[in-house]
Order: sequence, then C-alpha cells, then structure tokens
Amino acid sequence: MRLHHPLLMLMLVHIAVANAEPDTALADVVPAYFSFNFENDFYFDSDDGYSNGFQFAWARGTFDQFGGTNTKALTAFLAPSWIKAGEGYQRAVTHKLGNVMFTPDDLKADVPPPGDVPYSGTTYWRTDWLRFNEKIVDRAWGTIGIVGPASGSQSLQEHMHTVVGATYPNGWDTQLRNEPVFELGVVRDWRMMVRGSEKSGSDVVLITSGNIGNLSTRLDAGVVVRTGHNLFRSFPAVGVLPGREVNPVAGAAVDTAHVFLGAMYRYEAWNIAIDGNTSDPSGSTIHRVPNQLFVSLGGSWSMGNFGFLVSFAESTKRFEEADAGDSFGSMSVTWRYR
Repeated sequence: MRLHHPLLMLMLVHIAVANAEPDTALADVVPAYFSFNFENDFYFDSDDGYSNGFQFAWARGTFDQFGGTNTKALTAFLAPSWIKAGEGYQRAVTHKLGNVMFTPDDLKADVPPPGDVPYSGTTYWRTDWLRFNEKIVDRAWGTIGIVGPASGSQSLQEHMHTVVGATYPNGWDTQLRNEPVFELGVVRDWRMMVRGSEKSGSDVVLITSGNIGNLSTRLDAGVVVRTGHNLFRSFPAVGVLPGREVNPVAGAAVDTAHVFLGAMYRYEAWNIAIDGNTSDPSGSTIHRVPNQLFVSLGGSWSMGNFGFLVSFAESTKRFEEADAGDSFGSMSVTWRYR
C-alpha cells in the first residue's frame, strides 16, 4: 500500500493532532482512549451492498465541562451550547477517522449491471460531543469527508481481497465521482426499566436520532434490551449499531459485561451510496427504500484497560431492486491508555 494513500495521510494527521503538545493537567485528570472498529459482511458469507467499514477513534472523558484543561480550545468552541448546558452531567468527546464501502453483488463484472448498488467508498472525519447521567445520553456530531476515488476505497478493497484471496473487485472504475460530504446529527437515549442492582441487572434503552447532510439524511427510532454487570458504565455507547460508538467509561477499574438485543426503525430520505452523486445521480440505477428495519444482537465486556464488543446486524431491503437486506458483523476494541 502506497505511503501517500489519502487514508494513511489522514490517519497520520489524526494521530499528530490528538497527541500534539499534551497538557500535563489534562493527562493527570481526564482519561483518554483509542478504539478500533471493523465491520464486514463476510461474517454472513456475503460481499454486496454494505460491504465493509472500519474506524479509528480517539476519545477523552469523562469531565464536567468542555474547555480549560479538559479539551482543546477548538473542540470546546465547536461543542453545541445545549451539550455544554445543564447540571449533573458527565461529558466526553470522541474523534473518529473511518472508511465505508458499498459494492454490487457481482464483483467480477467490469460494469455493474443495472439494478445493483454502485461502487462507492467514503473516508470521513467525525467528532461527537456527549453529555450523560444515569438516565439520559445526549450526543451531537459533525462529519466531513470525501466520496469517490479520493477516498482511497478502491485500493483498500483491492489490496484486502488480494491478501485474503477473495474475489477481485473489477468494477471500481465505475465508482461514484469525487464529492465532498458532510453530516450533522443528534441522538438522545433514555435508560428505563432498570432491574436488579447496578452490579448485576437489566435495563431497556430507548433511542432516537436524526441527521442531515449530503452523506445521508434520516431519522431513527430504536430500542435495546440489555442484561449484565455494571450496565451504567456502558450506557453512553448503547446503540442498535453500537460498534461505531466509543464508550468514554470503558477500561475503568470496574469490569463490565452485558449482552443485548436491539431493533430500530429508520426513515431514510437520502443516502449518497444508494442515490448517487448529489449533482448528478446518474451513477446509480437503483431506488432507495425509505422505510427500513434493523435488528442486532451482541455482547460487550471490559477488563482492566480494555473494552471489547462483538455484534451482528441485519436490515430489511435498503433499495427496491435488492434481493434481501444487508447483513454484517462488527468487532471493536477500546484501550484506555491514560
């Protein structure tokens, strides 16, 4: 893989920014985390639709307020005022660098047949600002990125399939054109029906979220049922697709473990990977299904300075021409290094 690969360059910038001029007071007070998440549909012996996604993340938390020795000045300035407001909340921030790919069913064809998802890849940077207590999690995020050849997705998948001996994807020359993308979103989680003790028990978490942008525009509503040990310590990262979130209290002195079952309804008004480029959607020959359902199951545990999560998810059809929905697995590791 070439050293000038755009994703590698972004990773180097990310690591440099995250570790530049560390604040001594910050190192003494606020825990910090690295996290890696990998999603792929090969867990279900598939390689079409949503094909692959991975994400590197760096997080700080928890702390009382943004700013001062808790966060960098720019991060505090960009944090939404309603996330900064309110008493009795803990707060955290996460920075994420990732890539997602969509590929058609027939990887051997030089030109995907009409009625299948076009080749597309997106490399993105996302920052999340959180506030939470024992009953509520509020999250706001902003994403910027690039879809198209500049994302580096073609070489990433070609190298990966060559290494593992998978079918070589021949159609990347037909991928969506370069387009800058953005997304702004909010989430609120409610923790309800807590049973047992905090050390061992169960709960139900209701989730609502919405986002807008040329990357995607959608509304989600879901529910997650969990049972396990020290459930509050994993509450900030709860989601029907939880591998994409960083738990800002993972890797603490208290070990945690739980299993979960989740379901989510999604109304999707736009998805660039399905609808095609914003200025000219002719690169897509399929029709998005606005109403979708997702189900997931998995488990999470934390030991010492490490947290782990494994989950599996399946959706209904995301575009009308699909034979079935997407199925994919997710694995993530979080390391508290300070």
